Parts: sequence; structure tokens; C-alpha cells
Amino acid sequence: MDGDDDGLSDSEEIDLGTDPSEPDTDGDGLMDGEEVEMGSDPLDTDTDGDGYPDGLEVEIGSDPTDASSGAYTGGWPYNPDKDELGDPGWRGTASEGDQLPRFAWTDQFGDTVDVYDFAQQGRPIVLDLSGMWCYYCNEIAAFLDHEDSFMDDYRSYRNIPDMVDDGTIYWITVLDSDAGGGSISNRDLADWYDEYPNPAIPILGDADMDLAPWLDIIGYPTLLLLDEEMVITVYDPNNYFEVFDALIAL
Repeated sequence: MDGDDDGLSDSEEIDLGTDPSEPDTDGDGLMDGEEVEMGSDPLDTDTDGDGYPDGLEVEIGSDPTDASSGAYTGGWPYNPDKDELGDPGWRGTASEGDQLPRFAWTDQFGDTVDVYDFAQQGRPIVLDLSGMWCYYCNEIAAFLDHEDSFMDDYRSYRNIPDMVDDGTIYWITVLDSDAGGGSISNRDLADWYDEYPNPAIPILGDADMDLAPWLDIIGYPTLLLLDEEMVITVYDPNNYFEVFDALIAL
């Protein structure tokens, strides 16, 4: 007898410890019988512990039993419903209340990362537009990596690196220029990560410099705060500290 029609008999489920009345005991999107057949754990939502639920891994074509086989090498989130957000494109210039254009750029591991994968994950997002040549961009990267920086003088912001590390917020660094002010390369992204190896921060390369003109920036770094629908909630091109102030008020 297979009371829940999940491909396992009730007696097999009792032996495994799964629920014979629930086809997907761990709620990961895969039936218990499917999990046994492919070798994943029907009692563990994320068998390989890589941060991606087993059902999502099967959906995107990765292996739920192999931690090195996820959506992204860096373990960035994946949003299967991102197409529902549409794409406003690069029309006009940015202001609070605008939706961030959808882009997919290379990260420090060589993966092409869709920025909308960070949407609808239940947390705010900081977008940090920086250049490798920029002193204060480097200082903020050092601060987020728990290194000494000019930010040490701003004691009220001291918990922000921990908020990035523990996933309270997503911090996305976008580099659009190298140490000499030229176009960013994949090698530059890897070098930046070598200098500031924070595993919680994706580093994306804007090789065509699309973001700066849309933001109509005054200088580098430029920070903006987005809600989980990719809508700008805090942006002042003259004062990136407004984003820090908003973060400590969360």
C-alpha cells in the first residue's frame, strides 16, 4: 500500500522515517519516492547543505546531492519567479520609487548572475557602485570585510558588516572600472575578491558602464537601498551615508 502515492510503500516510509500520509515529507518540492530514487534525503530540505532546496536544484538542473552543483558558485540566492517582476529597462534616470533595471553580469567566480535572483527573498538589498581606483570604495569594502577603515570613526554603523554576514541584508558590489579607471574585467573582479574576500558579497562587473548613467551619479561610491521587489527606497547621489542610516534603523 502507498497511501500518499509518492512512490514508496507505507512500510518503506515507516522504515525510512518519512510520513506515509504526506507525499513530500520535508516540503522541498520533491516526492519522497523521487528523493530515494535520486539519492537525496526525503527528511532534509537541502540534502547537500548548499543553501538551495532539493526541489529547486532539480528544477534548475543542478544536483541536490552535490554541494558544488548549485545555481551559483558563490551560493547566491535563486528566484524562480523573477520573470514576474518585468524589466523597466534603462530609460530615464533613477530616483526613489523606481524599479532597478534587470541585468545579468559576471561575478568574481565567473558566473553570470541575474540581479533579480536577489528579489523576493524577504530582505532588503544594498547596491554598491564602486571603482577599483576609488579610495573610499576600497575603504567600505575593507569595512565590510571587518578590516580597519575610515568607517571605524562611525561607531553607529559598526553592526552593518554583521548584518551582511548573517544575511539580514544582501550587499551587492558592482565594479565598473579598474584601478586605472578603465573598463572592468573578469580578472579585476577576482582580484577585488582576493583583496576583500567576503563570501557574503557578490562582486558584479558592469563592463559597459550601464549603471552609472542611469543613477546619474555624482561620484564613487554610490549606494542605494532596494526593497525585495527591487524598488529603490533610499537613494541620494550626494550622500551615500543615508543608506547606512537606513540600515541601522531596520
